[in-house]
Amino acid sequence: MAFEQLEAALLRLREGRLKKEAAEARKRGADTAAMEQFVLIKSQVLAPIFNKAATLITDDDLLAEIIDQEDNTTRSITLKVDLSTDNEDGPIGSLICRLDENLETCRFGMTITQNTEPAFDEKFFKLQELTEEVAVRMTEQFLVDLIATVFKKRPIVSTSRGNTA
Repeated sequence: MAFEQLEAALLRLREGRLKKEAAEARKRGADTAAMEQFVLIKSQVLAPIFNKAATLITDDDLLAEIIDQEDNTTRSITLKVDLSTDNEDGPIGSLICRLDENLETCRFGMTITQNTEPAFDEKFFKLQELTEEVAVRMTEQFLVDLIATVFKKRPIVSTSRGNTA
């Protein structure tokens, strides 16, 4: 029989290609599922919390906006806040929740200085861990930290009337 070794080698090559294609198809399926899950988390968990925070900020005559391109390929959502007033410059900051490259985890990052890259937390959240409670905690901490920078820039004037001796 001629070419038995060649036929066996070609069979192994074909099987290897099929296994590789199947693995790539599984990975694409898992990636698609992760993207769909993150889109769902953005719309049902993060966006409502960011919208609530933005409403609280804008109700105080300050600026806040949510940046989220509404397509399935966007792997982040951002809350951008500007604490400036008509009379005084204030800090500008952003809180971002970004799906990591591995499409299995996401992280929160924040910047409290305009035009800087966000500093991301060391904490990675699996998608199923990204709950309303986590999103509220991260959003609130970001806003409290941003507001605290206002007081660091100027002294707090006490209006209390205490006894001075």
